[in-house]
Amino acid sequence: MRPGLILLLLVLIAGCVSMDSSRPLVTDKQLAEETAPVLVIFLPGIRGSAEDFRRRGFFDDVDDRELPWDLVAVGLGPGHYRAGIMQQALREEVIEPALADGYREIWLVGVSLGGLGALRYAQEQPEHVAGVIVIAPFLGWPADLKAVAAGDQPEEAHIAALWNGLEKGSPGRQGPPLYLLRGEDDRLREGHRMLADKLPADHVLTSDGGHRWSVWRSLWQSWLSGSQAGGE
Repeated sequence: MRPGLILLLLVLIAGCVSMDSSRPLVTDKQLAEETAPVLVIFLPGIRGSAEDFRRRGFFDDVDDRELPWDLVAVGLGPGHYRAGIMQQALREEVIEPALADGYREIWLVGVSLGGLGALRYAQEQPEHVAGVIVIAPFLGWPADLKAVAAGDQPEEAHIAALWNGLEKGSPGRQGPPLYLLRGEDDRLREGHRMLADKLPADHVLTSDGGHRWSVWRSLWQSWLSGSQAGGE
């Protein structure tokens, strides 16, 4: 693992990121021209923001295809994960209001750390989620992945819970469908390979490249071409 990534993750775990996780979530929304049956919720990475998905073209890709989806990117940051309130904040501020508004399907799309968040939410609240797309997700430290590969429990409780769920097929076989989008040269590729082994081949999209937005957008565009969200 690269030193830069290790430093970022140390910041996350040690709680050195300055963020008031008690503030309302920042969101960036794009609504379809007509009433949409599907809501797609985007979760950013460790240094990301709600605006990243619009800025990086993810919203445009949906609009260009005239898909009847509403989109909302949510500014969940390291403070929410560190404080253990990520799922609560997402549920209370975004998903429960969306369900009350009558959306037929809610999909979660998470990049990097947001991929971890999407997976954990779907494991804890599968009844809320129609599908999960994780793009280059963070799935644990190298020591955690080594423990999982050996059939042991990772030391980090949230990573242990993640892999316990994945071993049971949640999300995936037991719960909402799960899609993994990954770059072949991604620095988090070991965890991606372990997850890919648990998924049907047509639920894994792989491209050249590493842990960067240009790769993620290309993978997103490929997934959209065969999307099953909302019956498309």
